[in-house]
Amino acid sequence: MRPVGVILYRPHKGKEEELLSHLRAAFPMLRRNGFISDTKVIGLKARDGRILVIFEWASPEAVDLVGEHPEVQEYWMEQDKISTFEKAADLPEFQKTIPVFERVELE
Repeated sequence: MRPVGVILYRPHKGKEEELLSHLRAAFPMLRRNGFISDTKVIGLKARDGRILVIFEWASPEAVDLVGEHPEVQEYWMEQDKISTFEKAADLPEFQKTIPVFERVELE
């Protein structure tokens, strides 16, 4: 069974569209390098504009190897210019029994 990843991004002010474009470019790169599976990535937008991304890793080993890859490191350096990573558990939506988000097409 493949592990599922969940990442929460907070776009910097005025960088919302740039973040979405950056995310859309990331998944083909991650697949090409064998880090995520072919399962469609799910993007969800919280009320405050943060973007929650849910994806399937290609393998348990991919979780540990992804940060060592030069292309991924370059991607993360660019990502830092347009957003920050945050804990998904901090979203107010997750304080409700049935959280509701807006769907964002990332693929």
